[in-house]
Amino acid sequence: MESNTELSICSSEQRSVLDDPIIELKKVLRFSSELHYIELLLWAAHTGMRSILPSEVCLYLGFEGAKSSGKTTATKTAVCLASNGKMVSAISDAALKRLCEENCILGIDEVDAHAAKNENLETILRVGNSWDAKAPICIRSKGDWKVFETNIGGPKAFNFRGEVDDALRSRCLVIPMPTIKDADLAINSLFLEQKLEFVRSWLHADVKAHTRDWTKERVQEHMESNEFRQRVKNIDPQLGRGYQQAAILLVVSDIMGLGLDDKIREIVESQENEDSFETEKEILSNWYLAEREKHKEQVLSNPGLIVQIGSEELRMFLNRDLEEMRMKPVSKQRFSVLKQELGWRKGINEKKSSARRGKNMLFFDQTVLKSLGMGADD
Repeated sequence: MESNTELSICSSEQRSVLDDPIIELKKVLRFSSELHYIELLLWAAHTGMRSILPSEVCLYLGFEGAKSSGKTTATKTAVCLASNGKMVSAISDAALKRLCEENCILGIDEVDAHAAKNENLETILRVGNSWDAKAPICIRSKGDWKVFETNIGGPKAFNFRGEVDDALRSRCLVIPMPTIKDADLAINSLFLEQKLEFVRSWLHADVKAHTRDWTKERVQEHMESNEFRQRVKNIDPQLGRGYQQAAILLVVSDIMGLGLDDKIREIVESQENEDSFETEKEILSNWYLAEREKHKEQVLSNPGLIVQIGSEELRMFLNRDLEEMRMKPVSKQRFSVLKQELGWRKGINEKKSSARRGKNMLFFDQTVLKSLGMGADD
């Protein structure tokens, strides 16, 4: 069991409400921050508020991370906690249409891979981020294609095989998954629904109890009040979409009587500050250490020796490892952003080498090593 110090994420009044569900979630999931457990619970709670939330008060939830980081388990957990949640992967268009008509909260494993192959699924994700969204679903029947106008709206949970698409990211909360090797988590995930029964029962009962006196009209009036607007303005996201995420999380917290303003501010602000290059940095760190070990004798005689490699060679090495992890390769444009992130500057630690036929060479100097979280002696 986790210590009380680690679990002190709310005031003493809320601790009795949230501690037990979070302890149970930790038996099947390991997030990098305590905030993400609250994020998951608020998202799951709002899936049970269809009857009282205005149409646009609706959130997607996405999980990203390296291979074997628990993304699928996290998605299944979200769907298990959601109201009327259903996992889908390879599914027929007719079945997909039926689930949408039944107002199911869809959970999609490796959404980027499946959406690329299924035009209907891509449509659902692109325009379905409101409760009342409608779009045409195409179904093949007896050799002909028929189009059905279908309500595809509602919250959805999914994970990404590769990098989160910017257009989809703008519609959802994203939780990064750290790579953790834990036998207990692996075994518990085999009995996911059983392990989550307490959290699911508590959550559904709590939502039912707290939504009795709310209507769509009351929710809208509450959200349009000057007091609520000021609470949203107190949050300082880097991108404007964070205000919408904040407003939705805040009203869900208010409906459930949780008073989580400070935590929601941290959640929304962290959405814009997540380190999207975490995996790439880990790969480059491992490469650097392997190179130092490979040239151990030279390093011993010259501890200040700076490792260098061609820019394109390093990108190809990086992409090889990413592809082995079933993650999206780094484009030349994104690699340029990564180089800036790590402190490579043209003419300083990125120079053309005449000995290498004018190739751009990258030098792992102190600036770069510091960005990777290490020093020259590592």
